[in-house]
Amino acid sequence: MQTGSPIRFLNLEYFFGWLSQSWANFIDGLGGSSFSPDGFLRVMGILISLIVVGFVAFVAYLYIRRREQESERQERISSYFITHEDTEQKTNERWEIIERHFQSSNESEWRIAIIEADAMLDELFLTLGYSGASLGERMKSASPSDFPKIQQAWEAHKMRNRIAHEGFNYKIEHADAMRAWKLYENVFVDGGVI
Repeated sequence: MQTGSPIRFLNLEYFFGWLSQSWANFIDGLGGSSFSPDGFLRVMGILISLIVVGFVAFVAYLYIRRREQESERQERISSYFITHEDTEQKTNERWEIIERHFQSSNESEWRIAIIEADAMLDELFLTLGYSGASLGERMKSASPSDFPKIQQAWEAHKMRNRIAHEGFNYKIEHADAMRAWKLYENVFVDGGVI
């Protein structure tokens, strides 16, 4: 390459000339004269109309998709109750056993109650169709609009994780156990499990 020769793709005069000519050809193709106010306004009107139509179509798509997702969620919940009517009493019995553990004055019983309640929570998320390798991953995929008690579920699950990871080094106070009980209970009532 010669040092004194102009570089065509970096030549701004060439680029703007090409851009100007392309714009003029575009306007001429629409029936207007080059750079006339009427032709320019006509082109801008068409472009703005296309943008507005595209935006409205996009918003409509999002609205329809959201309604479909909500419908799918309701179907999953309904199918759970239809297919699990015979086990509903068993689920309630399971929760009653967990509640008896919470009502105990023994810290070990509270640990069992929290671990068992977390297992029920995991089953609920699996039944509702949330994906992930662990309960934590499934809970991350749930949004507050889909699962309104997600924050309470997280708070209870964190206590279970401390029990699982710290073992007996993590001391559970009576107030902590009662808090976990209410958190799980609220989640299960809202989820239709109890």
